[in-house]
Amino acid sequence: MPQTLKKSTQLLGIRLDGEGDGAAYRPGDTIVGCVFRKTHIVSPEASIQISLHGRSKSKMVVTRGGNSSSTYRGRFNLIDERDTAQSIFDGPLHIPAHEEQVWPFTVTIPLHPNPKYLAPGVPQEQSYLPLDEESVAAHTLPPTYTWSSPGSTEGFVEYFLKAELQSSRENTVDTTEAILPLSIVNSSIDPPAVDFGLKVFRETRSVSSYRLIPARQQADLSIAQKMKQSLSLSTVPVYWFIVEMLAPSVIQLDSPTTIPFRIRAGPEYRRTTQTIQRVPQQIRLTSVNLKLESTTQIRCEGSFGPHEKQKEKEVELSSDGVVRKSPFPIDVCSPTFVDIGELLSLRLGQHSPTFETYNIRHGHRLTWTVRGTVAGEQFNISGGQSVDLVVASDERGQGPVPPAEGSSWQTGASLTLSSGEGSDSWIRPPAEHDGPPTFEDVLEDDERCRVLGIIGTPAPPYTGPVEEPEPQQDVNSSDRTSA
Repeated sequence: MPQTLKKSTQLLGIRLDGEGDGAAYRPGDTIVGCVFRKTHIVSPEASIQISLHGRSKSKMVVTRGGNSSSTYRGRFNLIDERDTAQSIFDGPLHIPAHEEQVWPFTVTIPLHPNPKYLAPGVPQEQSYLPLDEESVAAHTLPPTYTWSSPGSTEGFVEYFLKAELQSSRENTVDTTEAILPLSIVNSSIDPPAVDFGLKVFRETRSVSSYRLIPARQQADLSIAQKMKQSLSLSTVPVYWFIVEMLAPSVIQLDSPTTIPFRIRAGPEYRRTTQTIQRVPQQIRLTSVNLKLESTTQIRCEGSFGPHEKQKEKEVELSSDGVVRKSPFPIDVCSPTFVDIGELLSLRLGQHSPTFETYNIRHGHRLTWTVRGTVAGEQFNISGGQSVDLVVASDERGQGPVPPAEGSSWQTGASLTLSSGEGSDSWIRPPAEHDGPPTFEDVLEDDERCRVLGIIGTPAPPYTGPVEEPEPQQDVNSSDRTSA
């Protein structure tokens, strides 16, 4: 089931106005162009037809035992020629040698698939999206997309124009075709978004070291001390801390704003060894590694149920080498966030937006690995979350595409644009009550800390050979150190 390739010769071809063959269109756009012929022809009766096609196709080959294999396919007609075909010439045709004849046309891209032609007879279980007529009428067209694994797996969404010339001569009818693939994208008419849907992630970590003691930060440890540290004995001071990260759940493609990834950290007094609870420590980041994981799934029709296959692709957005060239290590023990994305000028390159159609869906996940040190002891934090790559901003002023419904993968503008005029929500900050609890609340509020699971039995006080002055006590410090 190969993709449709361009076919244009002097016998028949298709040209587009404006940006030409490389132009990208949105659902609802009008395509303006012409069909041309540069070859001599004389026909008493000829006709030329232009039509727009769109389809989503999938294929997978399943091998069993190495000796046999089965091929499964899926196909949905997103745009059927019966909806778009139009005659642009009908009559006698005479083109002299070395001359070109052109026939202009305009074709409007539909906003939605036609339920009548989408997938007659295909059961619901073969599709990711609802196939009832009402739902299909609300689905927007998916963007052009290709996944190809030579010989075994394919999945693509394609659109193309097809011109057909039929000419009669001496009781015979000749048919000549021209094909031009098109790129269709989903885009927003609003200005670039600034709300990245930041989500809060909190992790607690601890380090155990004699270097947490004042005046011992740079001291060489004895063999006995190193052994005690490696065994995590109770006589070794323990410092607990909280790392809070803000990570985006929505990223707009081609946005001029850097991708935010913000970090700050602070002590967790209640679990820290009592004698060092009031000792300031430096929590330093040494590297931050961010990756974008893309997952594509396809679904094909089977005899007893659908067959599925998926692939993952991972792209590194920042590397250890990039971080080391920045002003790192950097102390993040502060109530103020450090924006790693801004420090690294982090932006996305060329990626397909998050979308879901009937037999193909494409999603993303942002993952991170944060490494750092406290008193020379290393720690690391890994995590991730699903992220929607939403369509780029396109302020051409054309009416938006109505929203698609019924998709569990579909969020925000990944597949849809709001109906009506352009929204001004991009300039409004999130509601204050929607924000996360303050960092100070997390560190000091007993009830919230208990919910977060960061209160435990205090570590035994440090009883090593170095005498430490008693920490200064006040009402606040007493509250923090009480179990």
